[in-house]
Amino acid sequence: MDLLERTRIDFSARELIGRLAGPVEQHDREAAKVVLDEVEAMAFDVAHDDEGTVVALRDELDLVVRRSAAEAANPVVAYAIGRIEGIDHELGRQEMRLLGQRAAQRDEQERTGMRARVLSALSEPVRPAVIAERIGCEPSQVSRAIRELVAAGLVVVVPPPGEHGDDRRARWYQRADAVADAA
Repeated sequence: MDLLERTRIDFSARELIGRLAGPVEQHDREAAKVVLDEVEAMAFDVAHDDEGTVVALRDELDLVVRRSAAEAANPVVAYAIGRIEGIDHELGRQEMRLLGQRAAQRDEQERTGMRARVLSALSEPVRPAVIAERIGCEPSQVSRAIRELVAAGLVVVVPPPGEHGDDRRARWYQRADAVADAA
């Protein structure tokens, strides 16, 4: 989401939240409910895919709750605070979901990079431990990448090369296209 869009959203949130002042002063719960329904709809409409917007909206809502806490004896204020806290709770869940998605995307990018590095090291038959040494990573990362590459059909298990024909310590792997070219 670009800066102009985020500014518009922040302004809309402040405007809608500011509209609560009238119903609160007039002790009009129904009018407050209408405004809070709009705040809730706007919050979930604009915060579905942008963590920064979720954080900004939660900050705005928190500010309203803190400013209103002194008037919590007013039943409309108490109602509004309860609704706002509920909206904030749901936005918090949304924020956690977005953080989880971002972490998953980062993990996928790292795995993709690891798979590419492992695949480039498999132009000849080689054991996973040797690949780990060559590319400077943990053997478990190489093993995971190889499993994924085998499942994708890009890597195959091959017999140990001639001088290592009796080496039974580990499996040997090679890129599938390199094996096909050799055949």
